[in-house]
Amino acid sequence: MDGIRVMFALLGELVAFMSGLARSRAARVAENLFVRKQLARYRERGAKPRQPEVASRMGLAVLADCFSWKDALVVVQRRIWIRWH
Repeated sequence: MDGIRVMFALLGELVAFMSGLARSRAARVAENLFVRKQLARYRERGAKPRQPEVASRMGLAVLADCFSWKDALVVVQRRIWIRWH
């Protein structure tokens, strides 16, 4: 039963990925910045992270193999963030 749940979760991740490809680059960049801001606030609060589910780990592993993710990491300084707004 867990295998079926993981397969459906991975299928959902694939559909989300494919729909993301259909959006404009500006929309993807805006979503990425929004998620980064959420992560920064999460870290500021010092909340303890939850263990990701198997499907999430598998999906991230597949995505990590699809592109050079280390080149995609960008550290945004506070003054740049303020200037963008």
